[in-house]
Amino acid sequence: MSGAQPVVVFWFGWGIHVMVVLSFLVQVTLLLLADIRRRKDWPVLKVIIWTGYTLADMTAVYALGHMSVLCSAPEHHLMALWAPLLLVHLGGQDNITAYAIEDNQLWLRHLQTFVLQVVAAGYVLYASTVFSRPSLLRSATILMSVVGVLKYGERVWSLRGADKYASSSLSATSYKDFRAEREYRLSLAPKGGKKVDPPRDRIVIIAHSLLHVPKQMFKGPTRYVKNKSAKTYSGEYMLKVAEAQLSMMYDLLYTKAAVVHTVYGMCIRVISLPFTVAALLLFHAMRVRDSDGYRRADVIVTNLLLTGAVVLEAMSLVRSVFSMWTAALLAGTKWHELASAIASAERGVIWTVKMLMRSEAYWSGYMRKHNMFKVFFHTDYSTGSKLAKSIGREDWWDSMFYSRSTRVPAAIMDKVLELVSTAKYGEVGLMSRARGVNAVNRREEHELVALIKALNLELADSFLVWHIATNVYISWYNDQDTQGLHFKRESRQLSNYMFFLLAARPYMLPYPVTRHRYVQLCHDSVTHLRCCTAEKLRLAVSDQKVNLMKRCPLQPDTERSIIGFPSPVNNSSDNKAK
Repeated sequence: MSGAQPVVVFWFGWGIHVMVVLSFLVQVTLLLLADIRRRKDWPVLKVIIWTGYTLADMTAVYALGHMSVLCSAPEHHLMALWAPLLLVHLGGQDNITAYAIEDNQLWLRHLQTFVLQVVAAGYVLYASTVFSRPSLLRSATILMSVVGVLKYGERVWSLRGADKYASSSLSATSYKDFRAEREYRLSLAPKGGKKVDPPRDRIVIIAHSLLHVPKQMFKGPTRYVKNKSAKTYSGEYMLKVAEAQLSMMYDLLYTKAAVVHTVYGMCIRVISLPFTVAALLLFHAMRVRDSDGYRRADVIVTNLLLTGAVVLEAMSLVRSVFSMWTAALLAGTKWHELASAIASAERGVIWTVKMLMRSEAYWSGYMRKHNMFKVFFHTDYSTGSKLAKSIGREDWWDSMFYSRSTRVPAAIMDKVLELVSTAKYGEVGLMSRARGVNAVNRREEHELVALIKALNLELADSFLVWHIATNVYISWYNDQDTQGLHFKRESRQLSNYMFFLLAARPYMLPYPVTRHRYVQLCHDSVTHLRCCTAEKLRLAVSDQKVNLMKRCPLQPDTERSIIGFPSPVNNSSDNKAK
C-alpha cells in the first residue's frame, strides 16, 4: 500500500490536469487521422482512430465528474472555464461523428448523455461560484458555454440525421414505384462512343445533383437513375462521379457534413470561432489584471485549451468553406463562379492527397477479401481460432482476422464499365437475376445451365456455390499445362470480395440476404469435413461427378474423400450389433 501512495498523491493533485489535456490531444488526433481512413485501410490506423474515438467521450465525462469535486476550491477557480471546453470536446470534430455505421443508431443514447453532461457542466459552474460576481472569467465562461452546447448538440443532430442511412435500414424493404421513366433515364456512352463530358471541376456538382440515387440505395432497393438533363456521359466520367458520391455518402454516415452545410451549421460556425477568440482574449486580459490569483499549472492548461480550441475552430471553418459540399450547394446560385473556384481548389487538394497517399481521389481504391478455404484451414490449425472457439467467438474471429484488403484491379473496374455501358435498356434486371447462367452459357455448357436453373439458388446460396466453384476451377487450372487463363487473379479477388460481403457485410447486399447460409456452411465444415482445401474438394467432386450431376446420394471414398462419411468397417460392425 505504501508503494502506491506516491501515485495516489500525484493523481489527486494532477489527475484532472492529465485528463483534460488528454481529452484535447485525443481531439487533435482524431482531426488529423480520421479523414485518412476513407483512403487507407491500415489496421494500425484503425486501432488508433477507434481508441481515440472511444477515449474521447470517456476522458471528457470523467474529467467533468472529477471537476465537480475540485472546482469549489479557491485555488482551482479557473476550472470553471474547463467545463464548457470539455463540452466542446464532447461535440467532437467535424470529420468524425461515428466510427462504425451502427454508432448512428445510438443517437438517443448520445442525446441522453448530452443532457446529463450539460447539467454536470452547469453544476461545475454553480459550485465554482464563477457567477457570484461580474468578472472577465465569467464572461469567457458564458461564451464557451454557448459554444460547447452548440457543438455538442450539433454532434447529436448529425448522428440522428445519419441514422436513417444506418445498417438496419440497408436491408429494409422499401415501398417504392419501380416503374421505368424513360425520359429521365441517365444513359452511358460506350467506349469509343459519343461523349459530352463536362469539365472535371463539374464532377462534384453532378455527383451532388444525383446524390438522391445512393441515398435511395441505402434506404432500400432501387433500379433506375433519374436525371432531368437526360445527357449522355462516358462510363469513365460517371465512374468519377460515383467515386465522388461514395465520398459524400461517407461524409453523411460518419461526419457532420449533413448538418455543417445547413443554415444551422453555418450559424454555429459564425458563432463558435468569434466566441472562442473572444474567450481567449478575455482570459489573457484577466491574466494581466490578476496575474497572481491562480495556480501556474491551471493557467498553462487553460491557455493550451483555449488556444487549441481557436485553432480547431479555424480549421473547421476552413474545411467547411473549401469542401465539395460548399461547391455543390453554390453551383445552383448566382455564386456559380465561386462554386467553380472552390471545386477546382478542392480538386487540387484531393489530387495532392492522392499523390502523397498513393490512393484514389475520393476513396481508398481497396476492397476486402475473405476466402472460405483459408477460414477452414485456420479453424483447424490456428491457435487463435481454437481460443476463440473455446469462448464462443469463433465466428467473429474468423470474419475479422482472416479477411484482408487488396487493391481493386483495373480490369474489374473496366469490366464493370463495359457491362454497364453496353447493357441495353431493361437488361440490368436480367443481369442481376442470371446468377452465373450467362457465364456458363457462353461456354456452351448446356448441362450446367440446366442444373443451375433447376436448382433455382437463392442469392446467398449462389454466392457460396460460385465462390467454391471459382476456387475449385482455379485449383484445376493450376494443375494443367494449358497457357493463359484470362482474369484468373481478378476472378479470385472478385469471388473473395463477394464472399466477404456475405460473411461480414450482409447488410450491403440486396434484401433478404443474410449470413445464415455462411454460418451454416462454417458449422457443417467443422462438423462434417476434414482438412477441406480447394484441391481436395476438387478431387472429391471428380470422384462423385456422376452422382452430383444426377443429384444422387454420394458414395463414401475412404482414400481421399474429405466428406465425413462413416467408414464401411464401422457400418458393418453397426449392422452386426443390430
